[in-house]
Amino acid sequence: MKKNVLLVITIMLSTIITSAQDIIVKTTQEDIKSKVFTIKDQTGIYKIITAKSDDKPNKQTSYVNTNNNQSSQNDEYIKPTIKKYKGTYFMVGAGYGNSYGGAGFRAQFRVGRKVGFGLHAGLGLSPFSASGIGGSLGVKFFPYKGLYLNTQIGLIGTKKEKIYNYNSNDGYTIKDDLPGVAIMVGIDQIWGDKVGIGFNVAIGPAISLKDETVLPAFDLGFLIRF
Repeated sequence: MKKNVLLVITIMLSTIITSAQDIIVKTTQEDIKSKVFTIKDQTGIYKIITAKSDDKPNKQTSYVNTNNNQSSQNDEYIKPTIKKYKGTYFMVGAGYGNSYGGAGFRAQFRVGRKVGFGLHAGLGLSPFSASGIGGSLGVKFFPYKGLYLNTQIGLIGTKKEKIYNYNSNDGYTIKDDLPGVAIMVGIDQIWGDKVGIGFNVAIGPAISLKDETVLPAFDLGFLIRF
């Protein structure tokens, strides 16, 4: 009876020990018995692979950062590499709207991090301009990443005015360009690390500097960030 009890206990212990073992297969096809721990802290989740099957990680430990799949054989605990937002960059865009001078191009330089400032200028072909050419120059405030408040000056539209001949009801109509100030809320949404691509959309009011006419202002474009 005692032998049977000892045999059962031995089998149970062997099963527990075996289940506690993890097998790591190296690139050389060599199997390594190990123990894999998962540790979670404020900065991320890490899998700690030990060379032994102890209850806790020992000095011979491989730390695997599950956030960026990097590993190391160092004895020190590896903290995650926090990816910083690329807030200082140069950007070009093509689109249609007030910042693009109609259908045209826009260049922008931004400084800062998640909070930043930017300067931009645009030039394009405008159907609302008497000369057919429109432009803009403005300043952006970025409260968070790509979200911004834009204040710019440029062509906001045209106004038709009829000129009458002297002592006659006859006349002709001319187009008068309306320079003004546009205040828009928008976003520069970019994807990518070194070189990114994305889109731009913004909307707001524009006020003429000539006669205080209020017109809608908007932007829609394709962006490339360097």
